Amino acid sequence: MVSVSASHYRDLLNQECTAITGLCDNWQSVLKDSDSCSAIPDDVCGKIQIAIGQAHLLMRKKFEQFRGLISACETNSSERPVTVQDLQGYWEVMYIQVEDIYSKFEEVKKLKQNNWEPLPSPEIKRQPLGNLNKSCGNAASRRKSVGVTKDFTAQAKERLAQAKALARKRMEEQCCQ
Repeated sequence: MVSVSASHYRDLLNQECTAITGLCDNWQSVLKDSDSCSAIPDDVCGKIQIAIGQAHLLMRKKFEQFRGLISACETNSSERPVTVQDLQGYWEVMYIQVEDIYSKFEEVKKLKQNNWEPLPSPEIKRQPLGNLNKSCGNAASRRKSVGVTKDFTAQAKERLAQAKALARKRMEEQCCQ
């Protein structure tokens, strides 16, 4: 496993911030351009503004909060120490929102490439349903499947309980150190 530090996450954050800021600036200039502004339908202008607004909100709120966590990890100055694992978890959750922003800008880019016309939606191929009068099995097989589901659920609950116990133990060890 590769060891990473808080500075790694600071670099990642700065890269994403630069990339998203560039996208926002680019699309903001498209909106301000007098020639293209009249050619862009209102609903597409709305999509561009939503993407820009959400990007700015993400950078102003989540990115700044993450910067604070990185600083806390580097200085170990907070009451509750922030670990690199904490940074990794926050980054993974936050990056879902980053990818959403990228997908919004990508959708607008495709609309622009299509002369601002709506993109054709992909056709959904429907499979024939087959014989609807066919029985789904007898009562014994359904009871067996319910039993399997109960076993699976019980095993999942047991794994969850073990994970919680392990997490509690780790937290106690970290607090006592």
